[in-house]
Amino acid sequence: MNESLNEQQKANVYLGEQVNMMNESLNEQQKDINRLPPSDCKALLQAGNVESGIYYLLKDGRIFKVYCDMVTSGGGWTVFQRRCDGTQDFSLGWNEYRRGFGKKEGEFWMGLDDLHSLLSNGRFQLRIDMTACNNQSFFAEYRSFNVLGSSTNYQLQIGDFEGSPGLRNYMKYVNGRPFSTIDRDNDDSSTTNCAKRHGAWWYWRCGNAFLNGGYSCSSPNWWNGSGFISVRFSEMKFRPY
Repeated sequence: MNESLNEQQKANVYLGEQVNMMNESLNEQQKDINRLPPSDCKALLQAGNVESGIYYLLKDGRIFKVYCDMVTSGGGWTVFQRRCDGTQDFSLGWNEYRRGFGKKEGEFWMGLDDLHSLLSNGRFQLRIDMTACNNQSFFAEYRSFNVLGSSTNYQLQIGDFEGSPGLRNYMKYVNGRPFSTIDRDNDDSSTTNCAKRHGAWWYWRCGNAFLNGGYSCSSPNWWNGSGFISVRFSEMKFRPY
């Protein structure tokens, strides 16, 4: 009987060791899960990452290298467009705008495919920050924001507008419109390709707001009621709400 008890005790010890090993393994797996990057910059900010800069996001099994603005209007914004010095050529074609181009530390366009992926399965708002050539700053925010997939030619969807005093909501005219580039004309103008005149953008009939055209203080970018604002800095970004 003593031998039987000893064997049972050994078995219990062995089982206890196995349970401890399983718990340790589960703890390590949980740590690995906790180390995985989130799917948006707002979650990174809430986790204590307060510096704006390059981060990595994970969504639908893919890793995305992004620039996060952790300061503006509460922070947590994923930036998908920036112009600041004219060093990056934005007069590019459909494939470049799909894939993205530039350097995220400077001037860049994220890419419509990645933009659509990061906006899928969530609710997001859009913010556009601009600085005119006279150093006056403007912003526009849209309560909801989405860019549909390639089958729609990356149709834009935006919601209610709030912006700087005097800034007109001319993006409302391109709500529901597909994207156009110099080599892919998806606008409604019967006489011209608006992207050849004003740069790649979502267009109806060329419109009054576009931020990917020529970079100079004589280039029109956003109509402000009495005339066009020429923008020397622009940044477009989104975050969940």
